[in-house]
Amino acid sequence: MSPRLRGVFAVVGLVLVGVTARYALPFLGVWVFPLMFLSLGGVLAAGLRGAGLVWGVVWVGFFLWADWRGYGGYLPGGWVWLIGGVEGSALVEYAIRLRRDRALLLRVVEGLMEGAAHPVMVSVGGRVWVNARLCEEWMLRIEPGKGYPIESVSMLLGGASVEKLKGMLEGREEEAVLEVGGRNRRVLCTRRCVAGECVVVVVEREERREEEERILPPVVRFQEYLASRGEGAVCAVIHLASSSLWEVGRVYGRGVQQQIIARAMERIRSLMRPSDEAWTTGEDRFLLVAGGMGERGKVVGLLRRILSSCNRPYVVEGRRFDVSWVAGAAVYPSDSRYPARVVEVAELALEHALKEGRAYSLHEEGWEQRFRSLVMRRHELHRALERNELVLFYQPFVDKEGTVVGAEALLRWNHPDEGILSPGEFLSLLEDKSLILPLGKWVVAEVCGLWARMREQGILLPFLSLNVAPPLLREGEFISFCADRMIACDIPRDVLMFELTERSFLSLAEEEGVFESLRGMGISLCVDDFGTGYSSFNYLKRCWVRAIKLDHSFVEGVPERREDVAIVQSVMRLAGDLGIVVIAEGVERREQVAFLSAQGCEVFQGFYYARPMPEEQFLLVVQERGSGRDGS
Repeated sequence: MSPRLRGVFAVVGLVLVGVTARYALPFLGVWVFPLMFLSLGGVLAAGLRGAGLVWGVVWVGFFLWADWRGYGGYLPGGWVWLIGGVEGSALVEYAIRLRRDRALLLRVVEGLMEGAAHPVMVSVGGRVWVNARLCEEWMLRIEPGKGYPIESVSMLLGGASVEKLKGMLEGREEEAVLEVGGRNRRVLCTRRCVAGECVVVVVEREERREEEERILPPVVRFQEYLASRGEGAVCAVIHLASSSLWEVGRVYGRGVQQQIIARAMERIRSLMRPSDEAWTTGEDRFLLVAGGMGERGKVVGLLRRILSSCNRPYVVEGRRFDVSWVAGAAVYPSDSRYPARVVEVAELALEHALKEGRAYSLHEEGWEQRFRSLVMRRHELHRALERNELVLFYQPFVDKEGTVVGAEALLRWNHPDEGILSPGEFLSLLEDKSLILPLGKWVVAEVCGLWARMREQGILLPFLSLNVAPPLLREGEFISFCADRMIACDIPRDVLMFELTERSFLSLAEEEGVFESLRGMGISLCVDDFGTGYSSFNYLKRCWVRAIKLDHSFVEGVPERREDVAIVQSVMRLAGDLGIVVIAEGVERREQVAFLSAQGCEVFQGFYYARPMPEEQFLLVVQERGSGRDGS
């Protein structure tokens, strides 16, 4: 190679080093370093010798050294130099703020990607990140969690959807219908300003909007709090919620509710330092961030002071209101180094306190892994219904002659890796609003389908029962679906029976229209776990209850335990006077059957007769034992 040609290659190599450092660093991050060394390799391959070679090595080394020592860095606007490194200078402060802002933005994106169990796309600074769920459902062949130019991601959709998605990611459109994965999908975006940049979060389905509006602001606010405190910040994140404030708003109006919220905020701020933060995140919720709370003992002390103050009575418009509050807390960064995760974990602690009936709950060792498992399990459950992994098992109701007179439909999850899972292992996830309605309709369709198939075989059972969540009974779409399926399958009145707990009956007590609709359709009601809830029996006469299930905790003690015997006898007398059928659940021994039969019980359910089983096995049991419509 001639000296002139080697010189040309050397110049091109050095230019590549410079261009890479100036323009590629903002987009490629650490991946740019191999490219820089590749460029240097071009210089070496060109045969540059002596001072030129030294200059090339120094050029690359300087970039690495400057970034390591904090004298320069790659930012959305390019490479920022801190000439001279003089502390306190305007240039130094400006560059440090830019670096911190970029780190904040990246943490926001990372938190949204890590914490979302549903399809989500985030746009900031002209680049787009997507999570694995969206890649899978939208069939996008890009790497989750990696930033891409807006144009590149938009072009993957094709057709008219290109400009629509581009408009949303650039913040010009708020809602659009995109043709993705062979079908139309309605997507919405939420915009928030973080560190001077517009963060656009695009989510699919309308019901997700409320979730993003609820989750994103606390995360962003916490991110901004951390950014203002700099590196090494230690703080407690507290979710505070009222378990009774919604009742006040429902009875006395939103105005009274808002006044109580304002006064609760005043009490909270009086107990916190000026540098701490407190925000409202809903009608009855607060998010608090208290600095210097690295020790759990300090967090507990603050929680107790806040709860003691907030639980004092409120006097509004001459009335006294007693409002109870519950708190959940987590500590940053010891509980999680991801700010978005800390906010979520603190909320999980709050939910744990509510379920356990505690005043407060703190994040415990192992919750990080449980959180990951929860997110993964929720994602799997969303797909389980689509993949036909959910199945129904049936446990027979048997009369004292051993004839099958009905069955209870019990949900199971045929997990591809873990096998058959009982409801206890995933029931809490079914509180997701996006799951309740489709799952409830699926269960009703399956039970009605079973009735139709049994009728074809000449099998007629007095009733088939299934457990129903109260929110479903408030859904007009669900009630209409039940009526349509009963007509389509020609199901007689009183065959389909909904099982509700005593607490569920009381939660629906003020909505008599619900029970009237069910009665008009011919759907009967059964009280599940009777005797374990509230002692008021007023709902038994108001809600047209057909049957009550005597809880297994009473059945297991008869005939040996005197207290259980007295309870069973009282329930049997009450049911007889009201004309209500009693179903004894949890029957496991012959002695229990004999005693209960002597007390007048006519329907039994339990392992003594049969365990829950798949439909095919259940039909065989019915054929062996016989069936009859006289069991009602």
